[in-house]
Amino acid sequence: EKISSSVYTYDVTVLDGGGLLYLKGDSNDMDLFCYNGKESSRIARDVSSYDLDDAQKYAYYSEWDGDEQTLYRVELKKSDSKETLLKNVNYIYSDLAAEVLVYGMDNGDGTCDLYCQKPGGDKQKIASDVDSVFEASVSGGKADVLYTISDSEQVSLYDFVTDRLAESDAAAREPSSSDYQTYTQGFWGGYYTTDWDAYNRAMEQWYPVQNRNSIRETLKSESYSVDYYTLYRYSGGDTKKIAENLTELQYAMDEDIYLYRKYESEVETVADVADLDLAAFVRADFAQRHVRDRGQHRARIGRDVGADRF
Repeated sequence: EKISSSVYTYDVTVLDGGGLLYLKGDSNDMDLFCYNGKESSRIARDVSSYDLDDAQKYAYYSEWDGDEQTLYRVELKKSDSKETLLKNVNYIYSDLAAEVLVYGMDNGDGTCDLYCQKPGGDKQKIASDVDSVFEASVSGGKADVLYTISDSEQVSLYDFVTDRLAESDAAAREPSSSDYQTYTQGFWGGYYTTDWDAYNRAMEQWYPVQNRNSIRETLKSESYSVDYYTLYRYSGGDTKKIAENLTELQYAMDEDIYLYRKYESEVETVADVADLDLAAFVRADFAQRHVRDRGQHRARIGRDVGADRF
């Protein structure tokens, strides 16, 4: 028996009563249909995703308008009963059918402000300038969200070198030919003579100082940005910091276990200024490899928040 055509097969839900809930159309323009065992009826147009409640009474779906989406709820047996749950939001992190919805509003800089809200209730702000949301679940009418907020530190390339000749180079001055002139008084008047050999020897000693000064100025003027993150858990209205100064965060296979790597601002020097020919040897992409971390850690994101190094 043919039910429909042009069905998006990745989003077909078999209902308990033998019916089907499915999306029809191409990936950019899909409509939501319900098949009751006899015939199909359109529930909604321009749907990007959908969900069902446990009783399979309501369908929850979102429609996009540019970068914003609106979340609706509709009763499967009454397609004209559409109800707006969230309007003009950028991201929805919770299940669409959750009793508390967790969503984000884009700040335009790669971060978002994070909120939770019961349908029909007032929104509650969870955090500002959130970088990533790793998990958003709802249980017992309370939202549980794991997220990070990013920060950065500017590190000068000069921090990656030692400078044993800094003091003596600061006291050095460029030779002048006038420093090597002598005045001779003759019968018809006086005249100056210049010891060019001595002047050239002094300049040969000055050139390395001049080069080191140039390298210092370049290293001090160049910097790179170290990005690191703080991991938070929001649960039932309370926010707890789990770990900070993270450079890497991964979800482990074991439930409620996250692996992370910490950043420490201690750096290893890569050379002495006196041993460099060019500042290019201490560019950020090279120097960054000498930032020490504190090894890999694990945190159990459960009732007891802890961290162990391994």
